[in-house]
Amino acid sequence: CPTFRPSSGVPMLPLALDALLDVMEARFEASRVDKERAAILSEAAMVNTIDYRIEVQLLTALHQENRLRKRFPIGLTEQIAAWTPSEVATYHRSHYRPNNAHLYVIGDIDPNFTEE
Repeated sequence: CPTFRPSSGVPMLPLALDALLDVMEARFEASRVDKERAAILSEAAMVNTIDYRIEVQLLTALHQENRLRKRFPIGLTEQIAAWTPSEVATYHRSHYRPNNAHLYVIGDIDPNFTEE
């Protein structure tokens, strides 16, 4: 993100860090999980074209030796449809931890302000 908001000159770093905190401390109410699930499944249906299916087959063949052959951005719709809010929360707690995250701050910014 830009260092300062162009219209007001307000520093953007605190806003970006607040957004990151929201991700790290996410809550998983059933209604929000269902809404996000519907959005992901809708997106999966939109990209499920012949070109996409060919690309999946090609990447699967090219990457037999690594995980990419099984991992595509949207994931498996059968799994997405079946996940419960509890399972999503458990996955999040396991993987979205401060000790499992990296934060890079790059740009024309005061290091002392960044550390505060």
